[in-house]
Amino acid sequence: MSRRRLLRPAAMSVCFALLGACLLLASAGLLSEGGVSVQSAALPGGSGKLYLPAAGESAVLSLHADGEGGHVHEDIAVGGGPFSAALLLRSRLDGGEAASVELCRRGVAVLLADEDVPAADAWNWLTEQSFVRVSSVALLAGTGRSGEALELADALVGSGRECAAVILLGDEQLLRGAAGSPCRDLLILTAREPDAGAKGAFFGEDFDPSRVFTGYFSEGTARACEAVGGAPAFSDRDVLARIIDWQGSSLGHAVEIPDDDLVYDEILFCRIGAWACFALAALVWLRRRYVISG
Repeated sequence: MSRRRLLRPAAMSVCFALLGACLLLASAGLLSEGGVSVQSAALPGGSGKLYLPAAGESAVLSLHADGEGGHVHEDIAVGGGPFSAALLLRSRLDGGEAASVELCRRGVAVLLADEDVPAADAWNWLTEQSFVRVSSVALLAGTGRSGEALELADALVGSGRECAAVILLGDEQLLRGAAGSPCRDLLILTAREPDAGAKGAFFGEDFDPSRVFTGYFSEGTARACEAVGGAPAFSDRDVLARIIDWQGSSLGHAVEIPDDDLVYDEILFCRIGAWACFALAALVWLRRRYVISG
């Protein structure tokens, strides 16, 4: 067996692995250039990820959890604050990471809580952090947790830690359930255009079928319902644009980036490409071993 025949697949495997590493570095570079720092967060009942704007003076984030070995305490240095913030309740395959990245690029600290974390516990954890401006915290949820999020938003009204804005992906049932909700600045995005009855329940007696928006952001009475087509997901560009616009209107524009300036598609492309390269590297290496053994 010639030496060249053995070295060629080995070299190809190394090249694929190096290309994969470069793509992963590129995805991390896109986050860094956008001013996004990502940390793991140990939460009551589960875990999550914390997306922090990298700009600002240094501060300390205290992470607490009751692990199997007892009480765990970890201090992590993060960018300063206080920041506007958002709690995003993750649902299965709802693209929550995309919204977290894009909001964080615009100066919003985002806690992406896993499915097993109760909404109220995640909200309490986030609003207790020293880098969070408690008066400027939004609540977001995908279709799988929108009902839970709406209940929490309503329960927080008048508590001094109420939601500054609520953004939910849902359906006509959610619209009807939000009828008379006292929470501030509520946006609901649906797959299909809701019927007049559901919209009437949501907007109230003065509902005008030609409008999809009522109220005033300055008073916390803004209400909107829009159909985005297909299964609503946070990774959809149209959904992201609406979320970013609502966030800017309700929480303010800490970082002036156009609503259509999105980088998550590029990050996802780099990550998928990286894992494809690693898979090819492994496949070529295994083939090399097969050739040697054969």
